Amino acid sequence: MNGKFQKLVESFSKLPGIGPRHATRIVLELLNWGKDDINQLTVAIDQLKDGVKICKTCHNISENEECFICTDSRRDINSICVVEKVTDLEAIEKTGNYKGLFHVLGGVINPLDDSLPQNLNISSLIQRIQKYPSNQVEVIIATNPNTYGETTALYLEEQLKP
Repeated sequence: MNGKFQKLVESFSKLPGIGPRHATRIVLELLNWGKDDINQLTVAIDQLKDGVKICKTCHNISENEECFICTDSRRDINSICVVEKVTDLEAIEKTGNYKGLFHVLGGVINPLDDSLPQNLNISSLIQRIQKYPSNQVEVIIATNPNTYGETTALYLEEQLKP
């Protein structure tokens, strides 16, 4: 296989959920793209590190210090929905039904993957909640309904007890 082609396949293979076969299909598809489309993709990837930040409050993706949700004055500031990943936040946000704030943990507790509570955004959640007068904030734990999500939810419940 061509060295340049192989290097790009290896780069895409580093992404979660994309193995060598899928990466090869992606690169083969890119070969069919026009030069303008390739340039747009290249620019978007190049600007990724400079133009994308993590919200200092909720850990959502943002272009500023705080994300559009944290700065939206129409949001219910007394409700915080705790999710595992940004993609979970986006899924809830797409429904249009939840009007509160979010907190992204950045994963779940999974000792097998060395994902422990201290590696997640739990301490910032606790600090955030402690700023509210007692019983003035509703915390909705919206972790996934699997072993690790439930373990994380139970851990959070224990940590958030007064």
